[in-house]
Amino acid sequence: MISCRERASNSNTESIFVKTKKNQVQPYWQYPVISLSLKSAKQGNLKNAFAMLRQAISQEFRRHESAVLDSGYEKERIRRLLNAQGDESDYLGSLQFLSQILYET
Repeated sequence: MISCRERASNSNTESIFVKTKKNQVQPYWQYPVISLSLKSAKQGNLKNAFAMLRQAISQEFRRHESAVLDSGYEKERIRRLLNAQGDESDYLGSLQFLSQILYET
């Protein structure tokens, strides 16, 4: 459980560290982050908005591609999400699916 973030400086470079409940300092970058902006989903109609969200989700799957492909999960679904070729049912739980994969890596 993350309790706070601190900035610490090592020589000339500045790194971000995270304190856990046990007060162990760990590098911030060791935790995977899903970054999704909904700005691109602001479109004139629902079809275009869904297409933009599909691209954004696919981009996140590609960003975490090595972890996603190394997982033992549904390879066909992963392939469709990586290539932005999934149907609506693939995308309904896609962020939860990606979170689960990243949590277990």
